[in-house]
Amino acid sequence: KFMGEAIAKVPIISKSQLDENLIDAGQKLVQQGNLRSAGALKGLTQARTNVTMPFIENIQAVRTLYNSPVTYLFDGENMYVQQISGGKEK
Repeated sequence: KFMGEAIAKVPIISKSQLDENLIDAGQKLVQQGNLRSAGALKGLTQARTNVTMPFIENIQAVRTLYNSPVTYLFDGENMYVQQISGGKEK
């Protein structure tokens, strides 16, 4: 694009299509670069969401267990947690 703009300033050469072709090619490269950047950013965003969501869900579960009334039930092999909100069992 820069070369096309520079050639456009030269009187003899600027009469050809070369300067316009270089400017157009530069604009197309910028558009293609923007599309590739957007695609890469979208891929990174999806990868980050897929990796962090289980962590976020576990932190929310710990917060709920810590900050709300619960009843714990045990048997020989398992522990059960029953949340109680507003005096009613869930």
